[in-house]
Amino acid sequence: MGLLAIVLPACVSAGAGRTPLPPLPGTKGGVPVEAGDVPDPSRVSSVSLRDLLAYADRNSPLLAIARARTGRGDAEVEAAAVLLQNNPELRGAFGPRAGTEGVGYQVEVALEQRFEIAGERGLRIEAAEELRDLTRLEFEEARWLVHRLLHAAYSSAIIARERTIAAIKVSEFAARMLEIVRQRHSAGDISAIDVRLAENDLAQARQAKISAEVSYRAGRLTLAEVSGWPLDSPPEPVGRLEPPRDAPSVGRLLEIARQHSPARRTRGQAIREADARVDLADSEAWPEPAVGLLYARESEPGGAPDAETNIGLVTLGIPIPFWQRNQGDRARAHADAAIARAERGALERTLSSQVARAADAVHVAFARVRVYGTEIIPALEQNLELLRRAFELGELDLLELMVARGRFLDVQRDVLSAYTDYHDAVARLEELLGTEFWTDEAAEVQP
Repeated sequence: MGLLAIVLPACVSAGAGRTPLPPLPGTKGGVPVEAGDVPDPSRVSSVSLRDLLAYADRNSPLLAIARARTGRGDAEVEAAAVLLQNNPELRGAFGPRAGTEGVGYQVEVALEQRFEIAGERGLRIEAAEELRDLTRLEFEEARWLVHRLLHAAYSSAIIARERTIAAIKVSEFAARMLEIVRQRHSAGDISAIDVRLAENDLAQARQAKISAEVSYRAGRLTLAEVSGWPLDSPPEPVGRLEPPRDAPSVGRLLEIARQHSPARRTRGQAIREADARVDLADSEAWPEPAVGLLYARESEPGGAPDAETNIGLVTLGIPIPFWQRNQGDRARAHADAAIARAERGALERTLSSQVARAADAVHVAFARVRVYGTEIIPALEQNLELLRRAFELGELDLLELMVARGRFLDVQRDVLSAYTDYHDAVARLEELLGTEFWTDEAAEVQP
């Protein structure tokens, strides 16, 4: 019974009274799970955002690393579940026993086992389970990072594609204008300087087209890099720029952030894991007694061969914690707990201001896009056609045509720039919230 009293406290698992972390409403582990089909890169090149998100959930290099790190938590639980952390120790001794009457011998064999008596095993399992939950929350945080990066990169790729389409239209328009200028020059209607201006204008338009195509290619490569799509055939986004929507109030956004933020959940779990490490380090300061069995066989010097003695003993050794009381691990564990609390406190103190600034950026970008409306981008081709007709009819000279075309292009560039700022602001806000703030999950935030 005495041996059981020593062993049993060290064998109690802390998991018995531990409540697992609940998932967030409408999510799997805190991040919305995309319901899109997983596309096959060998069969499709154009892919929707939902399908690309579903593909990234399985193939993203960032998620592959985060998924592998979750194995560290499982490994810690497996290591902590071992019943006895110390292996038994087998010792032996043999030697002669010399005396005035002759020489005898002595043989000793001892087997010892150290036991933890302060509940270390249970605390070790609890700390390992907290670490496992932490690695899983870090994986969910990585899932949201990939979701956010792809969402922003997809919008940027569409904007780059629109710039490319516009640059192609302008290049074609400049080539057509050069043909008309040369025809009118041959007829003597305009001078040779107009031909030179038209040629230079076409060269600039072609340069802008090449630059836009390179930017669009880079945007597609970013999509491939984040999602894990093959780089030799980067995905092409489908659809057009969606009409922007304004962000809710700051108060509503803070409610969403407190409910969904993966970073907030991870920092809270980091505190629980650090506190479990503190308890474990404190318990490991207790001495670990060693219980053993000893067998000895000896003969007296000069004694008869059958006059040998067999000895059996139960041994008990208790370390005296004078100098080493696990000071280093305890100090490090307390420091890690203080760091975890400081990080969580900093997050809580700055979250409101960060959300407010991000919301203001969305409000401003939304207002800029709304000023221009949604008809400017598709109207470029129609405007260029009107300019061509006016030039052919002699209603505009070449310089007036270039000025008017430049004004149309400036407005379109401003619109696309406003869309870029808008999607960048949305991405920053989503980073803080942990969810898309127009989804049903965000609309059903629980108090």
